[in-house]
Amino acid sequence: MVQIMIRPDLRLRILLALLTALCVPSFTSAGAWMRTEKTGFFSFVSKQNYNLSSTQSGYLEYGVSDKLTLGAAIDVDIQAGAALGGQGHIFLRRPLPWSRANSVWAYEIGFGAKVRETQQSQFAKTSLHFGKGVKLGKRNGWFAVDGAVEWHFGKEQHRAKIDVTLGVNISARSKAMVQIFTDISAGSATATLAPTYIFSPKDKKISYVAGFEAASNGRDSTALKIGVWHKF
Repeated sequence: MVQIMIRPDLRLRILLALLTALCVPSFTSAGAWMRTEKTGFFSFVSKQNYNLSSTQSGYLEYGVSDKLTLGAAIDVDIQAGAALGGQGHIFLRRPLPWSRANSVWAYEIGFGAKVRETQQSQFAKTSLHFGKGVKLGKRNGWFAVDGAVEWHFGKEQHRAKIDVTLGVNISARSKAMVQIFTDISAGSATATLAPTYIFSPKDKKISYVAGFEAASNGRDSTALKIGVWHKF
């Protein structure tokens, strides 16, 4: 059994990050589609990097109404069995009136905290999301563009992200998508290519996810990822 040891000086900071993420009014980059009222979605993804570090990510959202989705997300970075830091935040998503029959717009706002080694910073997050149903040959699919900015209150640099997603329904039980993540901070940009396959067993609300990520800043950022999605 693998044991994860959290350094004593990080325990309090990670706890503070979680409390900040869960106790401040709202945000995440989950797309333009609203969660239906009284339905929810949870995911857990484990990402193993080339340099043997890993990131464990949890995400939760719930439809309070058809026009309000609330959620929370947390990422924990692990190296040699020890948690080195992470971040957490809560969010709200609301639809925008520009939506049409097969395309949707939404915005998100939220607050959270980030921990890295001995540093901690709080941030606000704002984002704009667009999604559209598309046809890829004879198959249905979707296209999405998500833009977000993290506004840090401390010494941490502000951070901007632009994510582009193209997905396709391969069959009733499987999907595939290709994503490009662009991360801009301190005057430099990094692009990441992330293909993903999603399989849903028959009559189940659980889906299994597998994929990899290849970043432009070197092979140390290359990663394999596996995860579980659950609708409730």
